Amino acid sequence: MKCIFLGGLYPKEIQVELFQYSHGKLSFAANLHQWNMIEGLESNLKCPVDLISAYFLPTYPKYEYKKVKSFSWRHCNGANDIGLGFINIRGIRQFDQARQFYACLKRWLVKNYDEKRKIVFIYTLSYPMMSAVYKLKKRGFSFHACLIVPDIPSLLAHYGERKDLYSKLTIAYNLKHLDFYLSAADSFVLLTEQMKDMLKVGRKPYCVIDGLYSVKNKFEDAIENSGKTMVYTGSLHREYGICELLSAFCCEESEDWKLIIAGSGNAEDEVKKAEKEQSNIVFLGTLQMPEILKLQREATILVNPRPVDGIDAKYSFPSKTMEYMLSGRPVFMNLLPGMDPIYADYLLTPERFQTDSFKKALPMVMKMEQKELNMIGKKAQMYVLDHKASNVQMKKVVDMIDVSLHREK
Repeated sequence: MKCIFLGGLYPKEIQVELFQYSHGKLSFAANLHQWNMIEGLESNLKCPVDLISAYFLPTYPKYEYKKVKSFSWRHCNGANDIGLGFINIRGIRQFDQARQFYACLKRWLVKNYDEKRKIVFIYTLSYPMMSAVYKLKKRGFSFHACLIVPDIPSLLAHYGERKDLYSKLTIAYNLKHLDFYLSAADSFVLLTEQMKDMLKVGRKPYCVIDGLYSVKNKFEDAIENSGKTMVYTGSLHREYGICELLSAFCCEESEDWKLIIAGSGNAEDEVKKAEKEQSNIVFLGTLQMPEILKLQREATILVNPRPVDGIDAKYSFPSKTMEYMLSGRPVFMNLLPGMDPIYADYLLTPERFQTDSFKKALPMVMKMEQKELNMIGKKAQMYVLDHKASNVQMKKVVDMIDVSLHREK
């Protein structure tokens, strides 16, 4: 068996460099998600997975250079990994990436022509990767294409900086070709159960992987802090409820608390304004992953104000949920419609306080005893450690593909 992963992950060797050139606008969550998946795949397949990556970066000038350099490396013994070089200018980038994904994947398929079981994993339903897969299948190349769908492209234009005309046109172009892309997929890995209907999965095999963590990581205990701190780390988009969090924090119970926010997005101005007006609100901007994880472990409470009525609520499992739970600190958030109801046993949700209002529940969370908060945080951490390891989660994917390939014989 030979496997290759098409995605947008960053080589560890140049991640700091990419962070600097993009002024901190890197997708750490997507990068970590991909690496954890690869770790889980290799653990179950007992063989290295080759990589082709077009790094998930902002376009020029938000990224300092118009051209991203190619980079070759080996993330483990026996693997052959390629970071594509591409023109990083809007309107050109996705077509340049598509051309190179096609060429690199074709070379890999030709090289492994005699291998009967070839699996291509594709991370995200995007034009550059899926057009290459679709065209190569049409040209007669035989391989199993497993499409990993962390989000729904038709919803992306509604969020953050993607509301501009170019982004809407790009997404409209991708949607026009959506049926072709989906027809090239032989199996699916979805974030929520509800995705299968929107993507018209039909009778094709699929499995749901809502999150996973790396078994290589050492998870340190939460850090006890003398002060009361509420922490949010992640995208600062208005659509993700950041302004509602700021409003909810302006209550009598918050006088002894500090709200610490780290991240970037279209609500940064509102966060900076709140910081000026309230001495107990602190904005740290964009941080690197080690700083984020330390900040989470030092928190009294971790918070995510993502609303339940968001356009993508049924199709989302925020990656920070797993990240938060692993910190050992209690997590206060809405239980989104796409999340497994079992998470209600491990999270602080408004329903636990007999309300469906995030704003009304927040003061009640602040009144909870530290001992109870510690118990809830530890319980959530143990649940993730017991059930969401990368090797456990990705075994579902490998088993699904094995069954599919057996049926195709």
